[in-house]
Amino acid sequence: MAAREKPKVKLPEKSKKIKKDITCENAVEDALKASEQNFRNSLDQSMNGVRISDNADHTSYVNKSFLDIFGYKDIQEVISSPPQERYTPEAHADWVVRHEKLLRGEQMPKHIEVDIIRKDGAMRNLEISMREVFWDGKEQNQTLYHDITERKQVEYALKLSEQNFRNSMDNSIIGIRISDQNDHTSYANKALLEIFGYQNIDEVKKSPPQEHYSPAAHASW
Repeated sequence: MAAREKPKVKLPEKSKKIKKDITCENAVEDALKASEQNFRNSLDQSMNGVRISDNADHTSYVNKSFLDIFGYKDIQEVISSPPQERYTPEAHADWVVRHEKLLRGEQMPKHIEVDIIRKDGAMRNLEISMREVFWDGKEQNQTLYHDITERKQVEYALKLSEQNFRNSMDNSIIGIRISDQNDHTSYANKALLEIFGYQNIDEVKKSPPQEHYSPAAHASW
């Protein structure tokens, strides 16, 4: 005799709904886990330093770029180092003020520049930005660290070069005047003031060209 087929058990509508709800919940959880993993991967590979911490400044995550910027080997060295070891005295004083504002729930600046001290003692200039994120189901603070040391060095070198140029003009025995195409004076050195008999650059700016030259020289001008 042929074996009888087992009758199919028809689930009640309520059981079907529960099974569907569980399936949806699992799908949502899987999507959240995938999203969180993608977020962590993007932080791990970021060229900027990233640090996740709570309002008490307890570090829960740092990426490789952060470790490279500060010269640490791993997150344990970060956790064991107090803030005053990571900043210059002036920068640490500013950090204390910011931290007190954070604890009071006050608005924090989005972007600031700070001077830090690496583990090897070298000083670096950083631009940091802060925002709130959810990390492991809790509200945390995400801080991004961008190393601008080279840019600051270039800016300083340009300022120094400009100052040296100005000093050379100030000390020149030749009269020097800088003006635009409309003959508006923006600079006059001491030698020029002495040549024309003016006390300061304001007198130069107020005097029209015809006062600087003889009639023939002014016509040529």
